[in-house]
Amino acid sequence: MSKPEVNEALQNLDGSICHFALRASNACQLFDVSESTWIRWKDDGKIPAHVKIGQIVFWLVRDLERWCELKCPSRKEFERLTAER
Repeated sequence: MSKPEVNEALQNLDGSICHFALRASNACQLFDVSESTWIRWKDDGKIPAHVKIGQIVFWLVRDLERWCELKCPSRKEFERLTAER
């Protein structure tokens, strides 16, 4: 998914999203997978790291956009690639 596609998909989600961070329920909509798949990907290290505020887990939109631009590498590879910048 390219950055314009991510931005378009963000516009199509329900009004409960924030343009800076997404909860799992919104992220899985964006990537057209079930929430259980999204959580499994998180647990398996297949998606960028999340941010936790209290008990609430979020993914930064900028990380998801960059992850897509890099062709969705593993979390470890994503962190290596983004650290090089």
